Amino acid sequence: MSVPGTSNSVREAGFVVGSPLSVVPLSTAEVSLRERERELEEAHRIARLGTWKWVKATNVLTWSPEVYRIYGCDPTLPPPRGDATRKLTGEKSWEAITTALQRAFDYGEPYELDLSITNTSGEPRWVQARGEVAERDANGAVTVLRGTVQDITERKQNEARLEQLTDRLLETESRFQRLYEANLMGICYPDRFGAFSDGNDEFLRVVGYTRADLKAGLVRWDTMTPPEYAELDARHIGEAAERGSCTPYEKEYIRKDGSRVPIMCGYALLEGSEDEYIGFISDLSAQKEAEHAMAERERRFRELAESLPELVWESDASGAVTYFNHNFRLFSGFELADIRGREIRELVHPEDEPRTSAHWMRCVQAGEPYENEHRMRRKDGSYRAFLARAVAVRNDAGEIVRWLGTATDIHDQKLAEEALRRTEKLAAAGRLAASMAHEINNPLESVTNSLFLALQDKTLPADTRAYLELADRELRRVAHVTTQTLQFHRQSRFAAVEDLGSLMDSAVALFEVRAATVGVILERDYRCAGRLYCCGDEVRQVFANLLSNALDAVRGGGKIRVRIARVKGWDEARTEGLRVSVGDTGQGIPVEIREKIFEAFVTTKDATGTGLGLWVSLGIIQKHGGRIAMRTRLGQGTVFSLFLPIDGLPARLVPS
Repeated sequence: MSVPGTSNSVREAGFVVGSPLSVVPLSTAEVSLRERERELEEAHRIARLGTWKWVKATNVLTWSPEVYRIYGCDPTLPPPRGDATRKLTGEKSWEAITTALQRAFDYGEPYELDLSITNTSGEPRWVQARGEVAERDANGAVTVLRGTVQDITERKQNEARLEQLTDRLLETESRFQRLYEANLMGICYPDRFGAFSDGNDEFLRVVGYTRADLKAGLVRWDTMTPPEYAELDARHIGEAAERGSCTPYEKEYIRKDGSRVPIMCGYALLEGSEDEYIGFISDLSAQKEAEHAMAERERRFRELAESLPELVWESDASGAVTYFNHNFRLFSGFELADIRGREIRELVHPEDEPRTSAHWMRCVQAGEPYENEHRMRRKDGSYRAFLARAVAVRNDAGEIVRWLGTATDIHDQKLAEEALRRTEKLAAAGRLAASMAHEINNPLESVTNSLFLALQDKTLPADTRAYLELADRELRRVAHVTTQTLQFHRQSRFAAVEDLGSLMDSAVALFEVRAATVGVILERDYRCAGRLYCCGDEVRQVFANLLSNALDAVRGGGKIRVRIARVKGWDEARTEGLRVSVGDTGQGIPVEIREKIFEAFVTTKDATGTGLGLWVSLGIIQKHGGRIAMRTRLGQGTVFSLFLPIDGLPARLVPS
């Protein structure tokens, strides 16, 4: 390297490397000296320590080989000088070494500098440069300087890492101290023998002791731990001894005042110790109180749900069932384990399921209240109508955590509503029919009276009289129909002892001509006197309706059988009564109509029937305490059977 200095002689001087010595024989002492020099050079290489010497009188600077290696220079060339040295050391280091050398020349002061350089390979390095006076002249002026150059890059890197670690340690300690003093949780220093050496204020608050108690050794985890937690403590202490820390766990401490406090605790071995730990405890009192309150609310909800007549259920946020009450189990036949985690859609009637599922999923996704009517399958396989409602339960963040729902049985209500609608239709039809019958009845009486007067003429030709008598009979039939229509709107409530055979004959008389015309045979079999206390006109209306239906069923020719017999009833008490059956050999009733054949406005006659006859007939028979049944087979015919009990009718039929 060039020798820096403030004087021109120092700053601008050239340097000459010392010339090699002439080859002469070496003495033993010289050989030994050379050997020691080689050992010293090897030691310098290992220590990465280079030496240099500068003679002021000759301006000759010599470097040891290690200096060349440190700076990455070619050892066959002289040391760099001038700007080359400045570039090698860097501007800042150049100024520092220039100042140090100048003071050594002028004042004989030694120096030691740590310099940041970039070697000739472009690598950043750290070197430590030392210099001191080696020789002076007779006047005390410095004539020779010697020094060393050592590569301290690795040491500097280690010092930097150590400084970083120290900073991180100080930062960690600072953070821990803030945490310790913030009292967000209890922090303590227990040992495995049961004592606490220290703890923050939150720790002391949780256990209920003072700092004076802690210093006096009165705060011990072994005496504060209830006996039932001893095994749990031992297991976690063993875990901490094996892996350095334990999994946090719940237990209780007995506080100074004797009360118990639930805590969450955990601890880890202090570094370098097998007996001392650092631990934390968190007071779980508020959490346990909240859990208890939640459990109490849940218990009350369950009690309420089990006491309600509705089907009550609960699901998770996605709609999967997690609970349903006793009435739900009774209705569905399911236990909670059978359906837990699934949706209730499998209980919904197949016809209602697509609409119900789509509506439910819309509400689940939107978090909106759910309300829907659908049919649900009972455990016996039958279906009943329900009104289902559900609301979302949200947490403090507004997120849906579960759904609570009820299903109210509205089957009977729906039937009542349907019956009301049919009754209203029937009442309207009755009023219309009565109005029409009333309007027909007036001119009908005039025509009937006119025929009666015409038949009084003794001079009428026989054929004319026959035609008039036929018209009179047909008008009587029309009059009977209008009378029935008026009774349909305003039925009689007066009862008397009637002969069912006579009532049936009067009904058959209405259809004999029509039956003969279409080739239908009417057979009658009355096996008993068949006397019964009843509303005769109403019972005759039932017989006429059954005969009319049978005649329509065999309009292409066939047979109608009418039977009356004394039998035992169809109930368990085997009530005694009379059975009337009307059967035909027609085509039978279609399957899709059989179950609702007695409902209003249901008919097999398409546009020619009103669908009211059997519905009215059922009402009349039930009014008399009886029953009506039907059996049919396609292609073979139909039989309607009436059962009218003999006992108990008067009280049912006497006018109020």
